[in-house]
Amino acid sequence: MSAIELLRQIVISTDPEAGKKVARHFETMLQEKNRVSYEGEVYHQKDIDGLWKHLERFRAWARPQLLP
Repeated sequence: MSAIELLRQIVISTDPEAGKKVARHFETMLQEKNRVSYEGEVYHQKDIDGLWKHLERFRAWARPQLLP
């Protein structure tokens, strides 16, 4: 959760609208990872499809940041 807060602080300071969206996608991915890792929940195809959308949106933002 510290990573999410750090991401929010950095991105929101430069682009508030993008920062909120990016942090939300990242947070959702981490919450799902924790749900499966620590609660022992099983993923279903619809869970994977939803998570994949968050990953694609986060990646679309992150790649240009990392690979100028």
